[in-house]
Amino acid sequence: MKSKHQIGQEGEIIVCAYLTAQGIVICERNYRNRYGEIDIIGLDIDKTILIIEVKHYRTRSIDPRLVINAKKKATLVNMALYYIQEKNLCDRQIRFDLVSLNQNKEIDHYKNICVL
Repeated sequence: MKSKHQIGQEGEIIVCAYLTAQGIVICERNYRNRYGEIDIIGLDIDKTILIIEVKHYRTRSIDPRLVINAKKKATLVNMALYYIQEKNLCDRQIRFDLVSLNQNKEIDHYKNICVL
């Protein structure tokens, strides 16, 4: 039986392939800083930095947007601010997305789940 970590890693690989097919360049995976971890950092066609949270579910019975509460959104914003300062990308737009994946490999992509 696969561990949660293995399932999560496999899910992120599938999501990265999906995002790449959408024209998004994957810059980093599992970026860590003192605030936590960003699953995927990408660059959209218009050079917008994408902060992407990945959720992997067994079924579609849960709306993944409900899992991203105010505390998680604040953490994502803090991590993104730290990242853009560290990489000297302060002139770029940032978008926060959520990509969910179920056990049937069906993907839902929610854009702009929070604002900076």
